[in-house]
Amino acid sequence: MKSYECGNCGAKLDPSGDSATMRCQFCGTVTEKDLPPKVNMEEPRAKERARESSPPTSDKSDKSDKSDKSDKSDTKKKDKDWFMLVYVGGIVLVLGGAFGYEFLIPKRTAVGSPLIADVNKDGVEDLIAQWDEDVHGAETARIGLIDGKTRQIVWSHAFSQKKYSNPIAVALGDGFLLVGDPKPIASLMDPLTGAVTHTIDLPDPASQAFANGQSGWLDMNGKYMRVDARTGQGTRMKDSILDPDRPAWAPYDAGQTCPRATCKGSAPMPIADMNVHEVYLNGTSDDAVAIGQKENGTHLPMLAGISLSKKTTRWTRVLTTQDAATPQHPVIANERIYFEYTDGARRHLACASVATGEIVWDVATDEHASRSSAISVGANVYVRREGTIEVRAPATGAIVAKVP
Repeated sequence: MKSYECGNCGAKLDPSGDSATMRCQFCGTVTEKDLPPKVNMEEPRAKERARESSPPTSDKSDKSDKSDKSDKSDTKKKDKDWFMLVYVGGIVLVLGGAFGYEFLIPKRTAVGSPLIADVNKDGVEDLIAQWDEDVHGAETARIGLIDGKTRQIVWSHAFSQKKYSNPIAVALGDGFLLVGDPKPIASLMDPLTGAVTHTIDLPDPASQAFANGQSGWLDMNGKYMRVDARTGQGTRMKDSILDPDRPAWAPYDAGQTCPRATCKGSAPMPIADMNVHEVYLNGTSDDAVAIGQKENGTHLPMLAGISLSKKTTRWTRVLTTQDAATPQHPVIANERIYFEYTDGARRHLACASVATGEIVWDVATDEHASRSSAISVGANVYVRREGTIEVRAPATGAIVAKVP
């Protein structure tokens, strides 16, 4: 217990007792005691009653802390899951793209020579081409229109779930396309849309097709048929008149695969020192070009210009390139003859004047000599090589584009 002294006389005071003051027994001075702070017992009771009537505040705080930690953990987990989703998705897209490129994108291989005409009347020549198409193992033989401006396929028509190594017989007439299916069927089609307007049963598959005006002709390996494009009717013929514009000495030769009015197996007269293989007709003039080999000595390839009406030789030219072979795939158009030859290793594409035999240009193609090709000529020169059609400038022979 704390001791007290009188502030007046210094005598010791007795703090015992319940009184808040002490009286000095010597001098009577009153001194107050130092009491501890009074405790309010009502406040703890009120807080206790509040805790009993509602959840403890300390529990809420704990749960809030736990919730914050849980939210942060969930966010990290979601971020990780999202990263994995994007990562796996990226792999799927890459694999899917590779799968699509390998299996879903069509692989097209051009076949034969294209037909050339301004089908859509936009002032630029278009191509009616044939190709084999492979999509994930599904193979089809197709024919279609390729726009001359965009080089894109406008329409295509599938013949069957199989590809064919030989070109399909096809000819373009006045507003119609005559197509011989690999099956013994012929179709008349709208060249602008590819819609089939008529089908005609044939005794055998068509090997050759020609068209002029509203008429078409089909050769089925020696069996002939004339087709009326307006009615879609086919009439069997005993003899072939597929090329009415040929001169009398050059009737249609069923064993040849020649464009209309362009080739004959032999010349109308002998050509000095030349073994003639074929004669190619100009079609628009009296001129023709014979191809073959020099008969004596070197046996190098030869070209000769002849007059059909006079049956005389206008000029001769020997191709002096070492190891050169007989010119191949000649086509006469625009008063020039376009042909190929090989020099033993590479294939050359050349252009010569029909009137004089002068070589206008000669370009090496870097193609192996054994690879097949075909030439068509319009405003451009089109050469089919190894499944691609090269578009070449007629003035130089340089490649302008490749289709399809």
